Amino acid sequence: MGVLQDFFAISRIEEPFKLLDKYRIDHVLVPEGWSLVYLLKRTPGWQVVSRKVWARMHTFCSPGLPRSGRPVSLRRGCAAGNP
Repeated sequence: MGVLQDFFAISRIEEPFKLLDKYRIDHVLVPEGWSLVYLLKRTPGWQVVSRKVWARMHTFCSPGLPRSGRPVSLRRGCAAGNP
């Protein structure tokens, strides 16, 4: 699949974590009301770092979970105490 098709697959919750790993995505800006907001709020390792009326910014920040396979030192945007 191409990048645009993968974007639509993520937005439809079709293997979202596999595709987030594929592109090494650890920050997601999601419009309120999308199913992906519901999923990320309930997935260990993901946290809301910014919330606006129209969207939420989620970041992945958990060294013990196999979300991306990248070394923890390469992850950006994690709060102190959450490598």
